Amino acid sequence: MKMMTPTVPRLEPANALLPPIMSGHEAAVEEIVKAKNLIDAKQAQLAEAREGVERAAGDMRTAKEADGEIFSKTILVRGQDHNLAFVYTDSFSAIDVAAEAPLRALLGEHFETLFRRRQAVTVKEPERLLLVIGQLEALLPLEGAPPFAKGLKTGLSELRDLLKKEEYLSPVADFRLRRFELRKQLSAAQNVGLDAVIAQIASKPQMSVA
Repeated sequence: MKMMTPTVPRLEPANALLPPIMSGHEAAVEEIVKAKNLIDAKQAQLAEAREGVERAAGDMRTAKEADGEIFSKTILVRGQDHNLAFVYTDSFSAIDVAAEAPLRALLGEHFETLFRRRQAVTVKEPERLLLVIGQLEALLPLEGAPPFAKGLKTGLSELRDLLKKEEYLSPVADFRLRRFELRKQLSAAQNVGLDAVIAQIASKPQMSVA
């Protein structure tokens, strides 16, 4: 039998699309709108200015490391009256394991120096997990109670299904230092390729007035 799913109109209260209007705060509303517009404009201006300075700081840091001059996670950028500090932390996004083969092809024996395969376990349905745990607790035997092994086995199997295990690649804890130490050992093509990968997974540097 062929079945259809008709579109059923949704009934709304007569005044649902007309929010109540309040008077008596016109001046305050105008001040808020002006302040918000000013903040939005300043935030856009800040983002644009920061992007340029941040890019320059990153280029200088890479150049100094490439020359083997110095390893530092902090770059100071001088201004007329103030300085900005950009701090590059060892904070990176997780990498899909599908990238392991091309990374190994790029880095060869140095892959293990920079990256690790890790596992993360997440709960797919937290509410259901709590329910299963409660059911398992109910199976705990009281003195003289009948065997409960079958019910416990079923509950544990269901509990396992609620846990999702994922594998991913992660840079090692002191990745930036190890990357600095390896730079001279890698070819120009390897360094360019690795820098491109880092640019995709690295967190933005932290900026502060120094």
